[in-house]
Amino acid sequence: MKIGYYIGAWTYNIGNAFFDLGMKYVLKKAFPEATLYPMGGSVRYLFNHNTTGRCLAANCFEIGEVADIDLLAYAGMSVCDEFIADNGPTFLNASKRGTAILAVGVGALRYTSAEAASYIDFVQKLGRCAMITRDDDTFSMFGGKIGQLYRGIDNAFSLSRAYPPPRLSLGEYDVANFDDGNVPHELPGICGRVVHTHHKFAADLPKDFFSKHETLISDMPWDYLALYANCRATYSDRVHACVASLSYGNQAMLFNSTPRKSLFSRFGLEGITERPCSIERDTLDREIERQIEIVRQAANDIL
Repeated sequence: MKIGYYIGAWTYNIGNAFFDLGMKYVLKKAFPEATLYPMGGSVRYLFNHNTTGRCLAANCFEIGEVADIDLLAYAGMSVCDEFIADNGPTFLNASKRGTAILAVGVGALRYTSAEAASYIDFVQKLGRCAMITRDDDTFSMFGGKIGQLYRGIDNAFSLSRAYPPPRLSLGEYDVANFDDGNVPHELPGICGRVVHTHHKFAADLPKDFFSKHETLISDMPWDYLALYANCRATYSDRVHACVASLSYGNQAMLFNSTPRKSLFSRFGLEGITERPCSIERDTLDREIERQIEIVRQAANDIL
């Protein structure tokens, strides 16, 4: 089998790489004999969100539309109008060529009925396709409305298996990851040493991103994963900074009211916005194994 996995936009939010790397892991575990091809997923985004490119969007070309593959997979916050506009044409064109489409651990942005209606209309235009959600709220949005629908988790929860990082000679430390400018004055239970991270690597970053001692800003997701894997706890306004820390068995606390936090509910972490939380290893392993089996079943159902 030849599988394309659609990834990208890492420099705008390195957290996108976290679920991309997790998706690669679960695809390879589900189909160990398959050949996997990474394919850029931010090409049309650049045209649509650049003043000059927007006028020339018809010139956009993506490998995923023409690749000779059996299955094209994608993950992340894709149940939204932005994804349909920026990435939808790639999957529609691939589907017309006979490629099966698999959403692996996807979720909504706003969780509205209008958002659901747009995505249902998009899916109905695809040929062979299946959808694995990353949270129960997204699953509920589409129950009885999409044929091949499966209840899954966010792929980034499998990061500890996808990438075992090196140990760091730092002693005990916590990570503070805040990108929206509103850093809390107090972080509950934080230890003495704090390493700061930011998930953006685009040009013209805020001056404040460079103002704190021991700050990591990188275009390489593995740098961040090494930090999140070895820390005591991560405090962040980014969902996937928390997911990464939890995957490696550490604590995390989210400072964000986004509805996307529902992906933590599968692990009983509804209180993650109130205090640092962690996941039991047995629970995490069970959900990862279940995700691999669901991916195998969903892909076989549409191939």
